[in-house]
Amino acid sequence: MTEKPYLQFKQCNPSNFMYGRTKSGVKHKIEWIVIHFTAGKGDTAKNNADYFARTPKLNASAHFFVDENEIWQTVSLSDTAWHCGSETGYYYNACRNVSSIGIEMCSDWKNGEYVITMETQKRTVKLVQWLMEQYGVDINHVCRHYDITKKNCPQPMVDHPSQWTNFLNMVKNKEIDMTKAETTAIAQTEAKKVAGNVAEEVYAKYNKVYDSIASVPDWGKDTITKLVNKGYLKGNGKGLDLSEDLLRVLVINDRAGMYGE
Repeated sequence: MTEKPYLQFKQCNPSNFMYGRTKSGVKHKIEWIVIHFTAGKGDTAKNNADYFARTPKLNASAHFFVDENEIWQTVSLSDTAWHCGSETGYYYNACRNVSSIGIEMCSDWKNGEYVITMETQKRTVKLVQWLMEQYGVDINHVCRHYDITKKNCPQPMVDHPSQWTNFLNMVKNKEIDMTKAETTAIAQTEAKKVAGNVAEEVYAKYNKVYDSIASVPDWGKDTITKLVNKGYLKGNGKGLDLSEDLLRVLVINDRAGMYGE
């Protein structure tokens, strides 16, 4: 018996979901569990629950939002959340809003791409396992939004299919078994990202550019204010575009009396 995860509930705005699971006179049962991501950059489950509760006419919703610390439910499982509908066609013909549960995983933005932390994934896995047991859903009926409509969601698990495989393995209680080559490749990728970040930080530190008087250090503010007021310094149209080296030269010249009072 899978233990029910701790759930907090905040009702979604009524204009964003449908009461019941009946469509065209047919009452549907839950057969699918659909995994999404929020495309947020550090959002939380509660942030999303609050937003969908207070904002009408979004024409979208999910049953659950999951982050590293919490699970918030916003639509009752007896009701239909609007999370996987499509006007352009379907891939899995059997999966529809009325026959599925929608789960949104909160995401972060790191190194130029969306990521879903392992903590968030593990919390989602526990929710999925419990729901599968409650509604008799098998692993073949756990899918991504992408698998239904080809929408790039959840993006990290579409761009990197191995992440989706690993997620399903966790749902099946299988350990993620990577070969030495796969482990090495991941380590090398992460090392390159770290090296790139360090290089960017070093470059920024030693190639600092000041675009406004407010950003100039105190020791150079009087000089730059004077040059701007006199019309000697106009920048590039977007800002002062003032390098650290040029700032030092201007201050030295000013102290030598080259720019007057």
